[in-house]
Amino acid sequence: MATNGSVIKRGKVYYFRFRKIDGKYTQRAIKDGAGNRVTVKAEAERLAAVMQRELQQLETLNSKAEYLARVAEVKKIIRRKISKNCDIWQAYLQNPNRPESGTETLEIYQRCLKKFQTFAGDAEITEQLAGRYMVSLWDTGISSRTYNKHLQALKLIFRIIHPEDNPFAELKAKPLEQESRKPFTIAEINNIFNTLNAEQYYLLHKDQMRTLLLLGLCFGLRLHDAACFKWEYIQGDHISFKPHKTRRKMRTAVVLPIPPILQEQFSKAQAWKRNEYLLPDVAERYQCNDSGISQDISKLLERSGLQTRETASDARRQTYTDTEGKQKQRKIGRYSFHSFRHTFCTFAANSGKDLSLVKAIVGHSAVAMTEHYTHFNLEAKRSVIEAIPLTGVITTMPSRDEELSNIAKLSNPAVQKRVLDFLHRTLNNAQKQEFFKLLS
Repeated sequence: MATNGSVIKRGKVYYFRFRKIDGKYTQRAIKDGAGNRVTVKAEAERLAAVMQRELQQLETLNSKAEYLARVAEVKKIIRRKISKNCDIWQAYLQNPNRPESGTETLEIYQRCLKKFQTFAGDAEITEQLAGRYMVSLWDTGISSRTYNKHLQALKLIFRIIHPEDNPFAELKAKPLEQESRKPFTIAEINNIFNTLNAEQYYLLHKDQMRTLLLLGLCFGLRLHDAACFKWEYIQGDHISFKPHKTRRKMRTAVVLPIPPILQEQFSKAQAWKRNEYLLPDVAERYQCNDSGISQDISKLLERSGLQTRETASDARRQTYTDTEGKQKQRKIGRYSFHSFRHTFCTFAANSGKDLSLVKAIVGHSAVAMTEHYTHFNLEAKRSVIEAIPLTGVITTMPSRDEELSNIAKLSNPAVQKRVLDFLHRTLNNAQKQEFFKLLS
């Protein structure tokens, strides 16, 4: 056996011990062709001789740089083989070191990978190819947020399956373009609810939509949490729930006191209760077509005198290329349902309330921050919610006497005809069928 390598035994297994080019000793378990560790001395010495010859071949290289270049070439060959012959997505899913992700998140990751694989084709996956792909993606006109999510997904996938050779590792995220929704003023809030409560203003599932808006205004809820609000969240004089966006990261639920205006709305909601959702029709519609809810809210805001859209000054963000290769115009949102969340935070902050207390109510995306704010009690949170100016909203809500008076007017044949003509003009066929079911 050569002087720079030897066979040693530890327990029942044999190892090949040798000195590396940097002068340090290391050892490797001797394995047979099937990958099993060798326990027979004669077999171990035979295989060690093979390993010795390979080591001597490496040592004949002129310098350590050449040695490292040869190692890099071997890695490159291995990477090329894995990238071309292996199902990358399946390799990611089956890797025990990948983070736990929900179904929706995995679907997003898979779409990002498929888009990259379509671009790559049969080419070798290298840092240069990854860079060209991200440049081409950016040139389609997508937003910084979308670009960063795409890059983050690909970085994660290749970091898991190629931890030492990630082609996306050195690529940087784009600075985020701020497209924050604007908060409403007190006057704008009153205009919104005055418009909504007007008899002549039509809105599908109007009573439930009114409660939806109040959930956003009183609690600062996101649209998903408000539209899919469940009866089980209501626990006496308070609600307890985990926001949809951050529920996987939260150990404790958000607990909030219920203001009087929402107590009244929850009582009225008993009339349409039929499943687990506080707003059953809104929840059903949101789960089938969330954009429909958003569009109805935008129309309400526009009718109330608010400009819901504005054009961005950055020309690159004004247009983008969709998945079919068509150029489309992008409009940057100014007001939407999310503005109620901004309004809640703005009013609470302007009233002098502790910002950390406000974050304890709206739910923070960081686990550590959310847990840090859980020591605030219901009384402290009630003081924040009471700071929201709801007086104008309450006075614009129709009283029980006004509601009974409006119902009585329907007995007038002339009023009935106007109502039926209005419904015929505004409802589609599916909505008309739903309306007649309610009458039957």
